[in-house]
Amino acid sequence: MSKNNNSEYLPHIDGLRAIAVILVVLFHIDKNIFSLGYLGVDIFFVISGFVITKQITGQFHKKEFSFLSFYRRRFKRIYPALLFVILISSTFYVYFGLHFNFTDFNLHLKTAFYSIFGFSNIYLAYKSRDYFFDTDTNPFIHTWSLGVEEQFYIIWPLVLISILYIFRKNLELNKNKIFLYIIFIIIVNLIFNFIDHKYSHLTNQFFSPTYRFWELALGSSLHFLKDSKKNFRLLVIITVVLIFFVDNKFILTFVACLSSALFILNKNNKSLFNLILNNPLMTLIGRMSYSIYLWHLSIFIIGGYFFSVQDNLFKYILIIFIVSYLSYRFVECPIRFSKKYDTIIEKTLLVLVLLIPFYFIFGGNLSIQSSKIIKHVYNLNFNYSLNKFGGTLFTKNKPFYSKHGSCQMDWNILSDSVQKNLNKISFKDWKNEILYAKNNSCFLDKNSDKFILFIGDSSSTSLANITNIDGYDSLIISLGGFLVSNNYSALPDGLYKNNDFSQIDREDFYRDFIIKIFNELSANYKNSYILISSRVDQYLVYNEKNKYQIINKNKKDEKLKIKMSDYQKDVEEFIEKFQNNPKVIFFKSLPTFKDTLKECVSKTVVDKNYSCDVSKDYLLEQNFEVNSMLRNLISNNKEKYYLFNLNNLICPNKNCKFFYKNGQSWITDKFHANPITMSDFEIRNYFKNYINKIK
Repeated sequence: MSKNNNSEYLPHIDGLRAIAVILVVLFHIDKNIFSLGYLGVDIFFVISGFVITKQITGQFHKKEFSFLSFYRRRFKRIYPALLFVILISSTFYVYFGLHFNFTDFNLHLKTAFYSIFGFSNIYLAYKSRDYFFDTDTNPFIHTWSLGVEEQFYIIWPLVLISILYIFRKNLELNKNKIFLYIIFIIIVNLIFNFIDHKYSHLTNQFFSPTYRFWELALGSSLHFLKDSKKNFRLLVIITVVLIFFVDNKFILTFVACLSSALFILNKNNKSLFNLILNNPLMTLIGRMSYSIYLWHLSIFIIGGYFFSVQDNLFKYILIIFIVSYLSYRFVECPIRFSKKYDTIIEKTLLVLVLLIPFYFIFGGNLSIQSSKIIKHVYNLNFNYSLNKFGGTLFTKNKPFYSKHGSCQMDWNILSDSVQKNLNKISFKDWKNEILYAKNNSCFLDKNSDKFILFIGDSSSTSLANITNIDGYDSLIISLGGFLVSNNYSALPDGLYKNNDFSQIDREDFYRDFIIKIFNELSANYKNSYILISSRVDQYLVYNEKNKYQIINKNKKDEKLKIKMSDYQKDVEEFIEKFQNNPKVIFFKSLPTFKDTLKECVSKTVVDKNYSCDVSKDYLLEQNFEVNSMLRNLISNNKEKYYLFNLNNLICPNKNCKFFYKNGQSWITDKFHANPITMSDFEIRNYFKNYINKIK
């Protein structure tokens, strides 16, 4: 077979595709245990760059290359399976989603819509909070990688053909020069990425095509690099060492891409790596990898509404394999390897190219119209759910992150509004945002002589309305993942959109801010109170399952369990910094139910006898350490510290009730209360009677 024959089959490439898709699937099974599984996408990019360049170069060498033919093949490779998955998944998502929130519903369906046009990554860059957060809820978020590839396919053939044309007289002799040209492009791209990362805070760079093009270009460069066993072995050793000793995300990405490049270059079928990669099962998974990639996340998320992924993992894997095989065998292959539809596809591509200018002219209106259509679909879905499952269940439960009179410190929003780098945001900026921004309603307009500052993690946001009571002014300022400690952090650095301002920096700033603003405002009131809610119990429980990385701030990245005696001391030292003699009320954590609201409703649909309630013993076991710490705190400071406990209402007998009344849930997910329930007059009155007794 000729070297330049683009039909040459390399089985180890399919084996490498299998490794990549297995990594991605494992990541979506549990991104905390398989935390590096997202690197599978980077491996795909390197493979794609290599395969595409190999095909283009082979056809150019034989004078058979045409842009129309290239894009026709790409269309046949990507779109049949993609359109099929989007159609089926969207139908199931709309019908079984049981959505309580239009914002997410709109985001998810628009992700699917934009994926058809190859722009879902651009859309997500501006609309999604973060890939690592939204990957648990958005069944179409993984299409971002297809957008990156499609954008690469538009640019790269033009660049590559230009380079090949320059060296057309003797491509074989000039391979090294072409390789250096591509390496130069990679270096320029990496320099741009570094500069853009340093100065740009407006978009989510994870989804940006410019941050991924170097990976595809790296794969492309391999076609022009001759094999070298000595260099190969040396680079393998360096790569393995880096994997074990480097904790920088970019370095890990670079190592993954370099490793992929080395595996692609290694054509020795007798090597250990290739014996594994060339295994028939691995090559089968590799050939199916595109279908597996498209199907797996939708199956995990939509299926997860009804059945736990972790508890039914084997069944999920089996379903994904069967569905992907059928999709590969009867949708992907028949169209991809047939010439029957070539003329129709070519005409479609030409029409799409001609329509591009119209998109830029009417794109804004298209977005508005698509939102109206999605809103109509949402209402149909919502009304159907009302009729099927009862109105109260859906009308009385809303997501915790809808603002109901609370002020959450969202650095992404503020950085846009003040147009500053995060690390330059001042106390004054935050004060204006919290107290005077139109979006925030902080219950400070009652002209009362009593003042409540409600602080803590996101659980305080969901509980906010409980403080909206007559006779009190209240200010709710929360920070996601906040622990009332200057020595521990519940969330590691880098989980937020703007990674240059770490979680620990946020916590330190938040701590200083709430002390300053309380000391300033409370001086104007006769009586002042500090209400604290932080789900320390959740951080303890989930740390055992590695869901959270509790870290010591003086020893970054050291996994540990919170020592409650130290935490108690931190809380006492923190409270001492508040002036004007406030009374401190600790909000006892709500029960940790086994299901979220969506899971509860979905499981009840499957099994009418299913109960979402939990036993009181289960609750006590989950909260034992935190409850002991709170008892010690209050017993040592009886004149100053108090404990507010809603659990007497939630757990009247041996069981803790999932629903409050009339289908109104206590919680929306495992961490957060239902803001609508906390707005209920009886609940607010229960808190009012309690705080009125504090002298």
